[in-house]
Amino acid sequence: MNDDMDLTEHFDGYKSHYFNQIEQEANDKLSLAGNQAYVLELIIGSLTFLQHSQSNSPFNAELLELFEHACKVNPEQAITAVLSNLEALKESHQSIEQVKLGFFDFSANEVPNPPDLLNNGSEKDIVTFLALYHARQKFIALNTEQINEGDSSDHPLDDSWNNDTNIKLNHSSNDDFTLNRRILANYFEWQALGYEPRRTGDVSAFARLLHFKLGVGHKKIVNSEIYKRLRKVPNIVSDDKLLSDLNYIRKYYVNTNMDLVVEMIDREIALIKLESEKNSNI
Repeated sequence: MNDDMDLTEHFDGYKSHYFNQIEQEANDKLSLAGNQAYVLELIIGSLTFLQHSQSNSPFNAELLELFEHACKVNPEQAITAVLSNLEALKESHQSIEQVKLGFFDFSANEVPNPPDLLNNGSEKDIVTFLALYHARQKFIALNTEQINEGDSSDHPLDDSWNNDTNIKLNHSSNDDFTLNRRILANYFEWQALGYEPRRTGDVSAFARLLHFKLGVGHKKIVNSEIYKRLRKVPNIVSDDKLLSDLNYIRKYYVNTNMDLVVEMIDREIALIKLESEKNSNI
């Protein structure tokens, strides 16, 4: 019991330490920024990516799921609840080959880098891991809410992107480079990496990342065309049009030997064809 109390105090201390550290580093960057809203979005996008990276192994994903559940049930007893289930959780994963983890960036190196939490992580390592996760989640939640409720003047950009369904990104002269195809390409790349916007994170965070990658401005993220389409991806258009778009982007991944992305695209193509056959037999 005393050990649990000590680790709970360790968690409380480190979650505050990490949150203050993240907030200070963010404030330092924002103080030098001309467009603070844009820089804040980049910071949130970076932290969101790190959060998703932390669930890059089956053990870590289930550990974080257990932690989030315990926080919802009783935040004050969350660490005790996790530790009481930790041995059983580890035993259930001992036979699973672990993915090498290389996603930590601890300023003070309190945790081995990179840590193998399943086989070598002590209870203290795991509690520290959860403290950092909690701090990042808190910062993301607080500041995402601030951006979503912010005045549109924070983003003095042309809002025509939101209204044109035939967006020509970056003023491309090639009509084949449609917004839908670029969204689909990024979506299947994320799938190959183990991410799904509607399941493994906040759709708005993925939308901000895609706006950044495509060089497209926005005012309020939930009103952007990219955000709206990400909420439905891959079912952005009718099956016939989607099939055409999938076959178009597929060749780029075949030519670059990105086999896992091709596999994800082929799986979607097979589902569309199966659905089409079912409908034709009705």
